[in-house]
Amino acid sequence: MAVITAVTPQKRRGYYNIFLDGKFAFGVSEDTLVRFRLIKGAELDDVQTAHVQAEDALSRATSVAVTYLSHQSRTAKEVHDRLVDEEIPEGAIATVVARLQERGYINDANYAQYFVDDNVTMGDRGPRQLTAKLRQKGISADLVDNAVAEYTPEQRLAVGTRVAQRVVRHGTRKSHVALVRSLKTTLMQKGFDGDDIDRIIATVTPERDEEQENDLLLTTARKVWRQKHRYTGRERRMKVKQALVRKGFGYDLIDNILDDIEAEDDDE
Repeated sequence: MAVITAVTPQKRRGYYNIFLDGKFAFGVSEDTLVRFRLIKGAELDDVQTAHVQAEDALSRATSVAVTYLSHQSRTAKEVHDRLVDEEIPEGAIATVVARLQERGYINDANYAQYFVDDNVTMGDRGPRQLTAKLRQKGISADLVDNAVAEYTPEQRLAVGTRVAQRVVRHGTRKSHVALVRSLKTTLMQKGFDGDDIDRIIATVTPERDEEQENDLLLTTARKVWRQKHRYTGRERRMKVKQALVRKGFGYDLIDNILDDIEAEDDDE
């Protein structure tokens, strides 16, 4: 039998150090201290010591998990990882997570469905990104697939349109081709698939305005022409043309505009 020779408070509020036979043995929460009457002079054998430590780990795991869940819903993996961060033994973690699942405090299926519904209301993710995000949270493939399957074409169109409208608002200085290219890239990055992307783009893309496109090309071409001032002759024209093509302008329009700009330079 070992004798408790001292009980001292830790820096962490509500936790205490237990000393057996003059040496530090383990730390416990206040609840465990009271529950097992761990006072100076009490005796513990190896079996009792192991039991106290196991019960304390369960108590700490439950306390941390419940506090963590009180702020918002979490997946089983998120709770597990949070308890690992607290250096709680794996056995206690598994027991507490299982208990919380049995009592409905952790429900990965409900979490996945809520995550998809929340995305429909105010999010910006397509099916592929939703799937990836839920899998990162440790939700099983079948539960993820079931939740994402409820993401209807109409909902995907609404969410994708919300994303695309932001791109259009910030793309007023882009050519029509560049704007469409930017829309496709953004929607792909957000996890939408080809058919959805085509529907979304058809919904939000403004019609091509030839006069506006020409004005934009002229303004852009003059700016790029100035930027390429260190080049001369055909090389300068080629560099400017390459830059304008990358911005989505057509070859014929570019040639006509560059003819005008070169003529302006000759007049000066």
